[in-house]
This record gives sequence, C-alpha cells and structure tokens, in this order.
Amino acid sequence: MKAILPIGFLLFAAIVSMGQSVLAIQVSYSLNEVGGSGIIKGGDATELNERLEADIGTYQFSGSVLPDRTGLIGVRSGFRAAVSRFIPGFSPEPGSGGLIDVGGEAPDSDTGLGGPFEEPFTEWSRVTIDTLAAGTYQTVADINGLSATNDVGFVQFDWVVSGTSNLFLDATGPGDVTVNDALSLATIRPTGDLSIPDTFLHDRSSDGDFINDLSSANLEIDSFLVPFDFTQLDVGETPQIAVDFELAVATRLDITNDNNLGNFEALFDADFDNTATLINVTVLDVSENAIIGASVTDSFTGTSLVASSVPEPSSLALVALIGCVGSIRRRRQA
Repeated sequence: MKAILPIGFLLFAAIVSMGQSVLAIQVSYSLNEVGGSGIIKGGDATELNERLEADIGTYQFSGSVLPDRTGLIGVRSGFRAAVSRFIPGFSPEPGSGGLIDVGGEAPDSDTGLGGPFEEPFTEWSRVTIDTLAAGTYQTVADINGLSATNDVGFVQFDWVVSGTSNLFLDATGPGDVTVNDALSLATIRPTGDLSIPDTFLHDRSSDGDFINDLSSANLEIDSFLVPFDFTQLDVGETPQIAVDFELAVATRLDITNDNNLGNFEALFDADFDNTATLINVTVLDVSENAIIGASVTDSFTGTSLVASSVPEPSSLALVALIGCVGSIRRRRQA
C-alpha cells in the first residue's frame, strides 16, 4: 500500500518510529494542554490503565503488550478524554475548572469561573493527545538443510496482521473547534528500522467536529526478505539468523479551541491484540526460489517459529503493510 501522506502525518510517523526504538516503556502516552497543564507523559512496560485529572480535562489512557508467544505479537493503544465538558461518571461535576455542561443541567453562564452574569468561556487553546503501544517478537533461529552451494540467499517471513480502529469525537456544542488530527496507525517491521514505512492509516481528521467511525479490513499476507551470507562459516557449523520484528499501534488527536467556547469528548481505540501472526518461514536462494529441504527452527527450543493457529479472516480485521529499506527487502504476496 503506497500513499502520499501529508507532511503533518509524516512528522508524526517519524516521532512514532523514534519512540519504537526504545522498548523500555512499550505502552506510553503524551498529553499537551495548551492553556492548561502543559505537557504530561506516562507509560508502562506491558499494561497501562491510567486516569488523569489535568487542569482543563479528564483523561483515561489505556494500552497493552501481550506476553511473548511463538509467532505472535499483540498490542493495543487508546484513550478517553473529556475537555471542558461534563460526562457523568467520568469528568467532574459542572461548576469547576471551566466545564460546560452540554446536557443543560446548568445554565451556559455557569462555568465555575465567575458570577452568573458572565459570558461562558473555556480557557484552553489547544489539546494534543498521542498514545503508542509497541511489542516485539525476538529470537535466534537455525537454518537447517543447506548444502555447500547454498551459501547466499534469503529467509522470507510471512506475517498476517489484523485489528480494529474505532475513532469517536464529539466536539459539537456552544463552541467552535478545529480538528487538526484525528487518526490511528499500525505498523509491523524489523525492530529499529526508523524509515517511514507503508502503514495502516485510519485518518478522519477532515470529518469536522463529530466523528464516529470504525475501520476494518480482511487479513492479508505481508512478507519480508532477510538476506544471509554464510560463506565464512566453519565446517559443520549451523547457520543462524536473528529474528526481530516489531508491531506498533498509535492514536492521535490534535484539536484547537477557536472561540473560547470549545469543548469535546473523545474515545480512540486501536486494538491489535493477538493479531500479528507469523504464518510461514521459507529459506530462499539468491534467485528467491525456495530451497528444497531447508527449514528454520528456534535455536533455543528447536521448534518451529510459525504460530500454531492463525486468526480467521473477518470484516473487522485491519491490515498493516510495511516496507523495508537497506539490507532487508520486502516482497508482497499475491
């Protein structure tokens, strides 16, 4: 999937790429309340469920990285937000912090910031929310069944990736806002590859102040060719190759308050739990033909790298197609 992406998204993808290279914190968020609390960041190694009361909004950040399992990567990332808006059971009661009750339980003039005759207003000018979850599948593999003439070639890794992306935003009400970004993305690629790859992109930024959209697609196959050259191996030495892939999902909302009356609620969820599945590993010669009798097994367990089961295709599956650069080449299967 090749696409011409706007400069703003390219910058976002580059930032996400840099974040993925540091796996100490694999589930993270970044909040910037301009006119409020400013920049706030947080994260966790495997699972995040954090509620935050900032100056102008209430936020719930969530995400997870599932434990390592053969041939599988699963990640999820998202958030809930209420800014200058009362959501029963989630945000504080009207009358504090510049909240506007769009349900009509309090008069518009009652913002908690002054007397009953003051005009209603909200103090924030811009809110930007980013979330990211990144998980890896890493091992060392033995290449078995090569002959003396099979010293240069490739190992082909075939992945299928599925998931759902749900973007909800309600910024309707007494104020005017501009939605700069409202999107999610998913990528799978060799860990540490900082190029901007082909990617699944669910972008509803142009939908205005109300968004309610679920994006999905059927399972497909994405292949990566990792080259090997074992001409320097000792006699009888088993050739080995590093297996290191990363699946990342991210969400982003960037919204501007145009007339000091803006308010919104949002719920973004990019769910790729248990969905990046390694379904086939093939040893190829230099002409990219399969080498008969060659196989790849985990160096530590001696078992296959391929997952024992593959998710069934469904109308709620998303596909992440990733390109590779440098010594790693990608071949799309029909």
